[in-house]
Amino acid sequence: MALPPLRTDGTLPPGLHQIANLNELFVVFPAGAAQRQSLDAELRRFVDVVQRRGLGVLLGIDGSYTTGKAAPHDIDLVMLSPGLVASTIEQQLQAEGIDIAQALDLWIEATQIGFDGWVQFFSTPRQRGGSTRGVVLLPLTTITPGA
Repeated sequence: MALPPLRTDGTLPPGLHQIANLNELFVVFPAGAAQRQSLDAELRRFVDVVQRRGLGVLLGIDGSYTTGKAAPHDIDLVMLSPGLVASTIEQQLQAEGIDIAQALDLWIEATQIGFDGWVQFFSTPRQRGGSTRGVVLLPLTTITPGA
């Protein structure tokens, strides 16, 4: 499930681009600058904590982080967490030392409709004349065959 090549403007082509693991993301958006290296490490820790604690099932990744920008400011994320309260998730992440105030700009949604709304927002151009761009999806749970 490799990501497609970036367009000439440094963004992903429109659509939802599912990856199996973060390494697929890091190949397309290599950590050349210290800021991107720091964000990569924070994202890796975040995904580890979310998976270990069972805090979410699907992650949308976007923002300047998913562009060709060498040193993005942060990572825009939306996480689908059915049946869980956002404030409880935030407390658990903070207890693990996850930076959801600076490095990770995180929205937590309990419903697929809410999650899809954020993905739509992420896809929408922010600048006049901008084009729709793609969003990276990372499943946070694995389904056991036959389960």
